[in-house]
Amino acid sequence: MLRKLYDKTLALARSRYAVPTLGGVAFTESFIFPIPPDVILLPMMFAQTKTGDAYKRVRIWWLAGFATLCSTLGAGVAYILGTLAWDIVSPLVGGEAAYAQFQTTYASYGVWVVLVAAISFIPFKLATLASGALGAPIVPFIAAAFIGRGIRFFLLATLVYFFGRDIIANIEKYFTTLSWVVLALALISIYLIWA
Repeated sequence: MLRKLYDKTLALARSRYAVPTLGGVAFTESFIFPIPPDVILLPMMFAQTKTGDAYKRVRIWWLAGFATLCSTLGAGVAYILGTLAWDIVSPLVGGEAAYAQFQTTYASYGVWVVLVAAISFIPFKLATLASGALGAPIVPFIAAAFIGRGIRFFLLATLVYFFGRDIIANIEKYFTTLSWVVLALALISIYLIWA
């Protein structure tokens, strides 16, 4: 099942709809969509490295920038939704319990929480929506979202640019094992976040 999804994602990454799909996923993941943009971004980057064409390899950086911009715009929408409609959107990110935990963490670390959520696999939508509900200062919030997402996506671009073909070969060879490792890391992360 995961293999079919992987293959379909790679096919989408090579299609003419890839860039709009990346933009839509990066934008909506900031406030509602459950799948991170990395799922579409990485195959798109891998598709660029499969050829020896230098232009296509440089396009990896453009894709990282585009994902960063769309994700940051989505974070702005999330902030507004959090400000205006927290009661409606809070069930999407764990409700009041998650909000209370975020509020405590934000009180201790401020906008750094947004930066960490933008880089890591902590749910970015929780940080963006809750920041709006808290009334966090908008300029530092947008800056943290932009910098954090930029770090995340440009780090992926750097890895793919320098190790792309080797990464693809290893993913193909160890797909099942990697799937279980990613699932285990996701479950551990969820436990650590909610514990």
